[in-house]
Amino acid sequence: MNVRTILWGLVALFFCGFVQGQSFFLKDITIHVGNGQVIENGAVVVENGKIIFSGKEKEINTTLPEAIIDGKSAHLYPGIISLYTNIGLSEIDYVRASNDHTEVGDFNAHVRAGIAYNVDSDVIPTLRSNGILVAQVTPRGSLVAGMSSVMYLNGWTWEEALVKADEGIHLNWPTQYAYGWQNESEFSAQRSKNIEKLNSLFESAKSYCLQPTPQTNLRLQSMCGLFTGQTTLYLAANHSKDVMEAVLFAEKYSVKKMAIVGAKNALSISEELKKRDIAVILNRLHDTPTKAEDDYDYSYKLPAQYWQKGVKVAHSYYGDMEVANSRNLAFSAGTSAAFGLEKEAALTAVTLTPAQILGIDHRLGTIEKGKEATFVLSTGDIFDMKDSRVIQAFIKGVACDLDDKQKALNRKYKNKYKIN
Repeated sequence: MNVRTILWGLVALFFCGFVQGQSFFLKDITIHVGNGQVIENGAVVVENGKIIFSGKEKEINTTLPEAIIDGKSAHLYPGIISLYTNIGLSEIDYVRASNDHTEVGDFNAHVRAGIAYNVDSDVIPTLRSNGILVAQVTPRGSLVAGMSSVMYLNGWTWEEALVKADEGIHLNWPTQYAYGWQNESEFSAQRSKNIEKLNSLFESAKSYCLQPTPQTNLRLQSMCGLFTGQTTLYLAANHSKDVMEAVLFAEKYSVKKMAIVGAKNALSISEELKKRDIAVILNRLHDTPTKAEDDYDYSYKLPAQYWQKGVKVAHSYYGDMEVANSRNLAFSAGTSAAFGLEKEAALTAVTLTPAQILGIDHRLGTIEKGKEATFVLSTGDIFDMKDSRVIQAFIKGVACDLDDKQKALNRKYKNKYKIN
């Protein structure tokens, strides 16, 4: 272990001691604000968990707290936000008893993912170690999966971890494209039935929500926010035709806010998405192309292509082995930076843009005055798997424990076999 590592270990211990008052001064850092701006020779002043100054150290114009820490030229990033994830709802993907992310039935708009969030999950600390501090905990399901909630990746109870409850409803749009092993006529007939059911559900919900004193119906009541703009409708679809059809469906029922999840093959309708100010949440980039004629790096280039067309783009790590691999979200953003997306725009795609989609950008997403002190300190590039070394993370100004089960096992077997 080198001297630098030991020093940073001591600094981390000191952080854990002094931040209980949630007021401190962090200096000699490079601040990656999250909105595209980078501040060299920067400093951040935190008071009661809120940022009261963020900028160049020489420009500080406020009284400094007693706790002053020298960042030693480390990099400060906003806490990364993981979108469309079932972290806290699933522990081991292939162990059914450890999964609590899906309810029986096609229409579960009233299902609340936030109250099922397991704060004691062994997976959550592994995400904090890579700078992921906030997650949109999302249910899975058939057609209407339920409501997602935004959670801090820290806390003793789900109430303590809650950032924003029931912020969105998730709809899996029936695709027009059958797999080769599916009977096309049966597939088409089932798809038509599903769309008919969705029309019936939304018509009922809209009528219910317009009544002055409706009889209580939890399923329909949970959808009322879609028509007032309080709740976002997340439409999961990948192909251009499916995405456009889903958007037109939502507009038909006057849904105020929506976002697309997936959109892997929807570049051709970028202008329509831009015109409507609809953001795209891309699934895991570390994936193979869906079409034989696509370039090997099709997924890697996709964020840059959407961004260049003026579409707001954000990352998620949805896909196979999602729970085990969600900690790699920052490296996924790094891949997009290596394939055409500007470096700070890649950071925005996992910080500010997710915060905007979730409606929490007044609190999180950037390192700016007035926002929560939820950020990550790293001695290397947080996007580089070989270079990234998160030495401390703060949620609302309080230092997080960055130990986890994987690190404990690493120490255990290094000690057993006397490995330096």
